[in-house]
Amino acid sequence: MTTIYEPLASIDIKNFLWYALQSSGFLDPNDYIADGFDTPLVPIIPSQQVPEFNNLLPGKPYLYYDYDVLPYNENWWVTEETMNIYVVSANFDFINKLNNFFTDLLRRHDETALLINHYFGEKNLHKFHYVKINSIMSPKPFITEGGLIGGEIVIQYSYSRLTDYSSNFSNTTFA
Repeated sequence: MTTIYEPLASIDIKNFLWYALQSSGFLDPNDYIADGFDTPLVPIIPSQQVPEFNNLLPGKPYLYYDYDVLPYNENWWVTEETMNIYVVSANFDFINKLNNFFTDLLRRHDETALLINHYFGEKNLHKFHYVKINSIMSPKPFITEGGLIGGEIVIQYSYSRLTDYSSNFSNTTFA
């Protein structure tokens, strides 16, 4: 059997955040249907997609992200990553409200991980151990984009993925 390497824990975090933003009423998927599209775009994108998103939905608030894998220690079966999320909007108060929302949602370490694991169920390849806020930066004006403001949220999370007999990633889920 060939191991599947495409699933990323950062995508799981992104998908959970999109669900939470919709459920809380912060973002409405109907506001993110671009001309010529039938389905909404998810306004949480990798950083390299910012120009395309700005062209498709100018003026709409969105989030972009990148992630870093932290060094491994003797607990090699546990991976830790940081995810840098940048909130882009023309509205200073909206970014601050979103900062408070993310603080409330992601500040409870292992309880937040439990919430995320519950959201995905037992079929997920990643089992989260903790999720925490590392820092939140006040919104600041962009240098190159007229009228847009950006805030930064840095979260850190820890997860495991099942391994096979050779200690390599397994395609088996946690079910």
